[in-house]
Amino acid sequence: MTGRDSEVRDDEDAEGVDGRVAGLEEQVGKLASLVADLAGKGGSPAGPAPSPSVWRQRAFNPLEVSDPARRLDAWERLYAFVELVNATFGAQRTEAGTAPLYVRAGWWDSPLAVMHLAALCEAWAEASFTDGEPLAGGHDMLWLLLERAVPVLELVCGRSEEATRWSQQHRPTWSLEPPSLLARRERTRRASFEVFLAQDAPVPARTAFACRMEAELNPPDRLAGLASAEEEWEPAEEEWPPAEEEL
Repeated sequence: MTGRDSEVRDDEDAEGVDGRVAGLEEQVGKLASLVADLAGKGGSPAGPAPSPSVWRQRAFNPLEVSDPARRLDAWERLYAFVELVNATFGAQRTEAGTAPLYVRAGWWDSPLAVMHLAALCEAWAEASFTDGEPLAGGHDMLWLLLERAVPVLELVCGRSEEATRWSQQHRPTWSLEPPSLLARRERTRRASFEVFLAQDAPVPARTAFACRMEAELNPPDRLAGLASAEEEWEPAEEEWPPAEEEL
């Protein structure tokens, strides 16, 4: 390759770079214009309607729920969570064949057991699910397992030194079947729970606080203001995000 050929190629490369830079600058200019438009309009041109900030009861503890449908849902949710607990923590078997963290049938009859299991269920759900970044709150479950799960289950099931002896060093066994000493009663576990649900009814002493707090946090004038704001909101007609060809 001669010196002149090299100079020609360098000129062509420079022209290519200049063209790409010019294209990028044009795109940046369009994006800057869109951002300026958004800033002037206070947000995205076509986002969802603002949701009213109504205070709502977190229905994890069924004892505090007065609405029949929501109360039934809370009981079924908690029952499913306890089954999960028994299939993990409760699956541990000691050398003597006992299950120190197995939640026995009838837990629903104990208001303290229900309250503690519901609180654990709520914390578990919060640590397990996210509506945004997949790793957001990723350490919550680790904290829950190390600091909360076993202490709560020991309050419900009874304290036992065997509860923490589940490592490979201790060589425990595992079973999804109920402990042998409880097998007869556990066979009717679900049927007993359904009998309980058929007779269950809210107790005013346990639901009055939640009802009062919902009323105090959502006074009529506040609810009216939220409803008015939602009615006045009108989405813009612009397309967002803009089509690729506009960029």
